[in-house]
Amino acid sequence: MLLPLALGWGLSGTAAGALTLRVAIGSPSRTKSITVTHPAKLVTRIGKIHELAPGRWFTLDTTHAGTVELSKDAYILVGERWYPGVVEFHPVGDKLLAINLVELETYL
Repeated sequence: MLLPLALGWGLSGTAAGALTLRVAIGSPSRTKSITVTHPAKLVTRIGKIHELAPGRWFTLDTTHAGTVELSKDAYILVGERWYPGVVEFHPVGDKLLAINLVELETYL
């Protein structure tokens, strides 16, 4: 079954044996607006930490390339859709690409 490759950038296994999908969220853009349902942190590639408060908007650009890890019941809004799990933000030239890392069972 080629499902993981069709959905995103690839897949990987975790220590518990669950498969994790890497799913691109939309197209790269100069900025990404996000909000979260529970307190979270954005950790940038250079180690800077941004506290994210629920319901407050945060606008990311390439200087914010990094990772948002969410608690089990939390979600992050990127664009017009909510995502569980981990969301990475990668620079692509002068634009930013969002990638959702989510367990296969959660995604389905």
